[in-house]
Amino acid sequence: AYLIPGRWYNITVMVYDLAGNGPVMENHSFRVTDKGVITGKILNEMGIPIGGAMVFEDEMSPAVTNAYGNFTLKIEMGRRTIHITAHGFEQRTIEVNVKPEEITDLGEISLREKREASGSSDMGLMFLLLPFLVIIVVVILISLIVIRKRRNAERSDFFIEDETPRGEPPPDDGNGFEEFWIDTGEDIIDDYYKVLSVPRNATYQEIKKAYRKMAAHHHPDRFAMKDDMSSEEMEMMMAQINEAKEVLLNPLRRMYYDAWLHDREM
Repeated sequence: AYLIPGRWYNITVMVYDLAGNGPVMENHSFRVTDKGVITGKILNEMGIPIGGAMVFEDEMSPAVTNAYGNFTLKIEMGRRTIHITAHGFEQRTIEVNVKPEEITDLGEISLREKREASGSSDMGLMFLLLPFLVIIVVVILISLIVIRKRRNAERSDFFIEDETPRGEPPPDDGNGFEEFWIDTGEDIIDDYYKVLSVPRNATYQEIKKAYRKMAAHHHPDRFAMKDDMSSEEMEMMMAQINEAKEVLLNPLRRMYYDAWLHDREM
């Protein structure tokens, strides 16, 4: 017969011994409960038990897993909604059909770890890297300043003051060539590169070729009868061409001259 949950029932038991003596009457009372029992084991995604997880339908009366992840929860019969939660894990919900006076084993239940939003994660990473980025920028700026000062110092070393009278070249220093000398007076040629019509990054061969072309074009002997220029002007032009050649075809003199041009234009 179907017993109604929650109602009390009385039963009488007649007992005979092995010899047939009896009967002995025994009365028992019981109440059909309206609750069932569910059990299970809570694990993480790697299969490791989660201790301290809460399993409940009503938060006021939860079951808590032990160190092995096991739990036992008494709950009313019928189709119930069970919630499982643990710190650091996403909550999980399970539908269970609970039968009275029966144990329903849910087996192993896996919970997934909570994952932070990518935006907050990126912001955290940025704040961690910010001090290192600032240090790198400062180091780069200091390096650039040091390099600039060093280059300025090297350029200033090209010009060593001496007691040579203005307008006169210094004597031979004994190294087989004269020190490069620049007269900063009014007679200095504005730009030797312009005289030979070559760029400032011209190679040795390009300068040599340009000199031959300019010398052939402006040589006084060849153009003695040229109407638009006097012989004095032709000689002055040829002197400038020769002077430009002497400076630009001499590696040391050209280096000093380039440095002097650079400082003059700054």
